[in-house]
Amino acid sequence: MWGCATQNARGNELVNFVDYGGFIVLNDGSPTHSSYSYNTSEALDVSIISPDLQPLCNWSVLNNIGRDHRPILLEINRKQRSHVNRTKFWNFSKANWDVY
Repeated sequence: MWGCATQNARGNELVNFVDYGGFIVLNDGSPTHSSYSYNTSEALDVSIISPDLQPLCNWSVLNNIGRDHRPILLEINRKQRSHVNRTKFWNFSKANWDVY
């Protein structure tokens, strides 16, 4: 489902969780793990999202940083409403100093 070369019981549980939950796996089959002992690369790390987020997501595997698992970048392109905190200040030129 996500590009791993082998199947096991825990992977099958994860597939069932994704299927029954209606989730989506973002992985494209790119390897996320490299075994230096066996000189193999596999897609072991999985990114799971809800279907409503899928059109907003970009998923990619980044360059190796010296570990056996490569970093994954998951970008969600969604605009957030920003709250502008307007700084309050006193305008002394508008003050009615005679009344004060």
